Amino acid sequence: MPLAAVSQPCQLDGTELVSLGEAARLTGESLRTWNRKAQREAVEARNKGRQSLAVKVKGSWRIHRSLDAQLTRHPDRQTREGRAGEALLAKYPQHIVDRALKRCHWLQQWRKRCEQGDNGATDRDLAARIVAEARAIERPDFRISVRSLYVWLRRYRQLGPDGQVRGVEGLIDQYGSGPSEIPTRSPEAVEFFYELYHVQKPVTIRTCHEVTLREARRRRWTWPGAYTSTLSWLREHDDLSVTYLMRHGKRAWARGHYQTKDR
Repeated sequence: MPLAAVSQPCQLDGTELVSLGEAARLTGESLRTWNRKAQREAVEARNKGRQSLAVKVKGSWRIHRSLDAQLTRHPDRQTREGRAGEALLAKYPQHIVDRALKRCHWLQQWRKRCEQGDNGATDRDLAARIVAEARAIERPDFRISVRSLYVWLRRYRQLGPDGQVRGVEGLIDQYGSGPSEIPTRSPEAVEFFYELYHVQKPVTIRTCHEVTLREARRRRWTWPGAYTSTLSWLREHDDLSVTYLMRHGKRAWARGHYQTKDR
């Protein structure tokens, strides 16, 4: 019998049910681990003839807090990133901080998966899986790609002026703007540009700029019209190491050509 048919109609307190994504965030475990837990609980409940603590609501698994001690004892457990988020609210708008925290969550899921290993899968393979999971769960306006994860990792680990790792603040988009300034490039437009630019059949910067500009005008993103502006922006902000890896592959990147190659 399919697992979807095993789940009984939810008769539990709806306020005590959390999504797999929320359970993963609160416990620090991966989404895949929670998916396995949900399926195992549903089968076990069926075999024992009891109410399952993992139920399907509109096709998605929901977990009752009592299924895991971490969810019961620390339902609102605040992580280090959560504490950092509170401090950042004094400098940045709420939606900017929320986006950075969401990026941090998926970045940590990727690194945890890499540390655990998965039958010889490469870090890039695991990044692609994380991207697929995030796109299935998050709203369409949350942009994530394999390239994003590599860039976020570098920015997360950067040292700030005080010599401390920047952490969550490193995941807040700057693009040459301070917290109180108006950014010249929408984060969505930047992600769209790099999805075009970071391919192993290299597309010219001019083409990427022009396609991004058309999409920005259609979707009301911010993106300068001048091609020279994009060239200057890339020279100042682009991580050439990541770009070379994405455009030319791991072998060429390992030879270090990007260290001396001009655009």
